[in-house]
Amino acid sequence: MEAEATLRRTCEDLGVAWRALDIDSEPDLRAGFTDHVPVTFVDRQLLSYWFLDEDALRAALSQPAPSRRTTSGFPPSTSSPERMQP
Repeated sequence: MEAEATLRRTCEDLGVAWRALDIDSEPDLRAGFTDHVPVTFVDRQLLSYWFLDEDALRAALSQPAPSRRTTSGFPPSTSSPERMQP
């Protein structure tokens, strides 16, 4: 839960929305990441697993957000910051 607290605090500070996913709820996620929890993606790119470095998260979230496209899913992760739309 330390990673989630870091994620929650950092995203709140930066005004970035995020969501947590339970990898055990989907077989594909469980198969790919069960040994790597917590897994963090930023803008659909893997940032970290096993632990979350706050400085790395802040740096990733400080980069310009990529253009938004409609997709049929979200990358596998237990916690994924998503930038808020203005």
